[in-house]
Amino acid sequence: MVVAQQPILLGALWVVLIAFSPLVLLFAGVRLYRLFDAIMDRRAVRRRATEPQLQPVERMVADLRRLRAELVDDPPTNHVRRTALLMAYDSVLVDLCTQLEIPTKLAGVEADPERELERLLAESAIQEAGISLHFRRRRTQP
Repeated sequence: MVVAQQPILLGALWVVLIAFSPLVLLFAGVRLYRLFDAIMDRRAVRRRATEPQLQPVERMVADLRRLRAELVDDPPTNHVRRTALLMAYDSVLVDLCTQLEIPTKLAGVEADPERELERLLAESAIQEAGISLHFRRRRTQP
């Protein structure tokens, strides 16, 4: 009697397996799609977090003009303030050159005379690109 029930139980198992396999495959496909979508979202967030967030060109130009005016028109007497202004100016200048795809070696130069030369070269390249670095003063009403 046990021998006779094996083919029936085996047949019933095959019927259940065949009947529920499309449902299992559909469930697995949906879960895999959600898992793949979550992984891609995490990669996109991580990629956006590692990319440098550059400001708009207009804002960088305005910052460059403001820092340049502060350095030229009202030069600081304190060495620390002058160094900080030059570092900020160089940082904005490098970012603007990167945004405009202008090659510059300003970020890698350490010596002061060479740094000044690279700063002038970067400024002239930006002006050749059509951006004026001179601060426009507002006229005051008499």
